[in-house]
Amino acid sequence: MRLQVLSAQIQDPTGVTWVTAFQESGEEIMGCSAKELYMLKYESQDEARFGEIIRGRIFNQYLFKLKIKEEMYGDEQRVKITVMKAEQLNYSSESRYLLDLISKSRK
Repeated sequence: MRLQVLSAQIQDPTGVTWVTAFQESGEEIMGCSAKELYMLKYESQDEARFGEIIRGRIFNQYLFKLKIKEEMYGDEQRVKITVMKAEQLNYSSESRYLLDLISKSRK
């Protein structure tokens, strides 16, 4: 089994940042396993299909649970952001959740 380590740039209304996603969350984001990607790229050499998968993941919307940690690397302080959970955005349930929050805040 190959360990999937995905480095990706994500964006929300506050800005853009780089994150690292491991096995499960990486598979959720990519829509397939690291093994499937490896097979396409290196064994089948199907560059067209590999490119389709990568391009198909651009600009998809997710709800992320992130772990943010500050680390010292040499003399430099860095922020490390890891995706703990990634879920494809469900507009219907997210809208209900936000409307519920709004109605609770008005009480």
